[in-house]
Amino acid sequence: MQLLGMPSPLLWGTLAAVFNFVPYFGSACTLLVVSGVALVTFDSLGHVFAVAGSFLVLITLEAYVVQPLLVGRRLELSPLAVLLGVWFFSALWGVVGIILAVPVLLTLKVLARENPDSSALLAFLSADEHTWGIWQAPRYRGCVRHRRKSTDSPAADAVT
Repeated sequence: MQLLGMPSPLLWGTLAAVFNFVPYFGSACTLLVVSGVALVTFDSLGHVFAVAGSFLVLITLEAYVVQPLLVGRRLELSPLAVLLGVWFFSALWGVVGIILAVPVLLTLKVLARENPDSSALLAFLSADEHTWGIWQAPRYRGCVRHRRKSTDSPAADAVT
């Protein structure tokens, strides 16, 4: 905003940072406010479109590239599971389902991690390449983080 000559660029950065926590509507509201201020501030429409376009490009890059890379690695959720979860919960509960989809998936992942019988669910929800082996190779029947149950010997119950 400072490079484009907007007044109070620190204010617009702070507004964008705070409104970024509001899903979907936060970025749109910030875009409308910044575009409105640019429309009042500048004489040419080209300058207004430059401000709005640059903000739109930056929030798109942040939302679709930076945030998934940083948050996705930390949460270790499969992108396919997140996409299907958001789709399912939005059909089930609407906007509330969209907001609650990722926390519900994380809760399911924690429960699956603690339950040794749900290694398939854990493999589906995990972004870890090793746990996806359960879907690709039929010979692999357990997850790395779970105990294998065997009646042959007590030593077979060791964590694999």
